[in-house]
Amino acid sequence: MITPAFDVVADRRGPVLKLLGEFDGDEVIRFREALARWTTLEPPRTLIIDLTDVQYMGSRGLGELIRARERLPHVVLKGVQPQVLRLLEVTHLAGVFELADGAATPR
Repeated sequence: MITPAFDVVADRRGPVLKLLGEFDGDEVIRFREALARWTTLEPPRTLIIDLTDVQYMGSRGLGELIRARERLPHVVLKGVQPQVLRLLEVTHLAGVFELADGAATPR
């Protein structure tokens, strides 16, 4: 049995997906499946993606963040770590997402 790469908790603004460890490979597939379920049944107005515990994000993980942003009206990234922020900056995507408290500050 594979352990999920994220936890889901409720927040006053909407569901919070707390990603854990690396966001690439199989983790991306599970994230995509969960996102598809939410957007098909009753899409949340706001989705908060907590990246506090993400040590690595590959291009597939970045692609899934973009997919989430395209499917939902409001996606917030919380707890963005410096290495993930750098990836967002290099790809010119830092301004596409709202960064919540706990996110590293863009340089």
